[in-house]
Amino acid sequence: MIKIMWLIDWTESRFKKGQFAFDLAVAVIIVSFILYFGLTTVAEIHNSSKNSLEEQILFNKILAAADYLVKEGAVETKEIFQGSKAIYHHQLTSFSFSKVDKNELKDKLQLKEIYIDFCPIEGCSNISIDSICVNRIILFEGDNSILRVCGK
Repeated sequence: MIKIMWLIDWTESRFKKGQFAFDLAVAVIIVSFILYFGLTTVAEIHNSSKNSLEEQILFNKILAAADYLVKEGAVETKEIFQGSKAIYHHQLTSFSFSKVDKNELKDKLQLKEIYIDFCPIEGCSNISIDSICVNRIILFEGDNSILRVCGK
């Protein structure tokens, strides 16, 4: 009888060792899946935030270019007294706009490309999909218009 009990204990012991190995293998597989999906999610969030940051930096550069043009770079100026000038913000003329060097502006802001055009006040019809644009309401040659600055 003792030999039979010893045989049963030995069989149960081997069964428990096999069950432990199976449970361990299942746990390792589950932990591997959790790690894989967790690291994939973290990598995707990192790439998404990196792209958003790059787009925000580009938008800020284009916004700076538009503000520069309507406040200083392409505005109409008139000499009032000896050496003093009157600056008319958001008022542009073709002469004042022709003084703006687009290549210099592009190089200063480190942009690949920059587009500057005028649209009627009703809105711009030519929408550029692959670049970011900023619109500014201006007075161009005495008419209300929109200055559109786009860049890549």
